[in-house]
Amino acid sequence: MLKGKSKKRARKSKKTGAWSAECYHAGMTGIARKNIQEDFMCGRLRIVVATVAFGMGLDKSNIRGVVHFNMPKNMESYIQEIGRAGRDGQTAFCHLFLDCKVVFCCI
Repeated sequence: MLKGKSKKRARKSKKTGAWSAECYHAGMTGIARKNIQEDFMCGRLRIVVATVAFGMGLDKSNIRGVVHFNMPKNMESYIQEIGRAGRDGQTAFCHLFLDCKVVFCCI
């Protein structure tokens, strides 16, 4: 989920055509979430910054990247989430940005 300045930058970039991106989270109306998911599935929207709920049941083979800004709740969830990328056999990338201080304090 985008916050503050990041959200403003995404809106500005979206308006100028730099990329097509939307945020997706539980605080949105059902109609807004449905529209974003439909736009993404049809290719009208290239980037979705979302909570894990967005990917549940997602059946799109040409996802080129999955980026995590924190570790999912467990390794099984992480593997399932990154498995959404490259289902069509083409090159895809998965990135995990991890704060070692957070990981080591929780082990």
